[in-house]
Amino acid sequence: MAYLKIVPLLLVITALLSPGAARAFQVEDISSAGPFRASSRRIERFSMRFNLAASDVKRRMAVVIHNGFGDSPGFTWLRVFLCGDLNVASLDRNEEPIGDLLLDEDPVQRQTIRLELTDLVKEGTNTLVIEGKGQKGAVLSLNLEGSVFPRIAALNPDRTRGGARLILSGTGFSPDPDENIVTVNGVKARTLASTRTSLTIEVPNTLKEGEADLEVTTNGLKSAPYLIEIDPTPEVFALKRSDAVSDRLEISGRHLGTNPTGVEVLFGQYKARVLEATPERLTVMIPPQIYSDESANIPVSVLVEDMRARGNLWYTR
Repeated sequence: MAYLKIVPLLLVITALLSPGAARAFQVEDISSAGPFRASSRRIERFSMRFNLAASDVKRRMAVVIHNGFGDSPGFTWLRVFLCGDLNVASLDRNEEPIGDLLLDEDPVQRQTIRLELTDLVKEGTNTLVIEGKGQKGAVLSLNLEGSVFPRIAALNPDRTRGGARLILSGTGFSPDPDENIVTVNGVKARTLASTRTSLTIEVPNTLKEGEADLEVTTNGLKSAPYLIEIDPTPEVFALKRSDAVSDRLEISGRHLGTNPTGVEVLFGQYKARVLEATPERLTVMIPPQIYSDESANIPVSVLVEDMRARGNLWYTR
């Protein structure tokens, strides 16, 4: 008799009794086989072969056995083996397959049996061997399921800045933020919130402007890279009173935009009115509330399209 490696009993019991846990991730069909029908009441042998790439082996994976369908009964005794590249037809009738014994159940009283294959499958050809016995006409079929690779949907706009928040839509993400790793040109972004179809991230503020590859890795599975554009981060250098009007200030910097309505300037908690905007200069009206503020120095912050500009500014009375 050929050598048989038995999968730890705890693994099999967990796979059989905890289908909810096995479905905690999104899955897609990888392969299927059947229906297989019993031609007699004797033990019969069926098989399902499938090929996996190196990336597929990293997936969470399970095989679902549908035992019986409609008016057709299911098998009453089943054994399932996971083997490598095996030609089942070459086995003698009484020869057991070399591989992992995933299931040995008699009597079988369930129509749906889910067996965990994670960390058991190998790159290349894998073979599931099913031995079953039941009344003539008994039927079963197999579905191989794998966790979905994360996929990033089209971004609109596909431009962002270092330090900005960015919402990614797609599929295959985890609702646990810690299980999603997002990188931009290899630099890890901070994941702020996540669902199965959406990720909110903070773009790394150390990125250089230009094109960048955005990638999502969820539970070890990596998405295809998505090309985005990194715009320059706004910066502020200095502020001074306007030479023409006493209640106006000029803020110098770079990448400050050209639309006054897209710029917000705060003197402490007081919002200033932005009168003019160019990439290198902002003209703002001093908020009247600061004249009654007793602070000698008031911090001034600038946001361009909701992106906080780099640099520290203070208004001194």
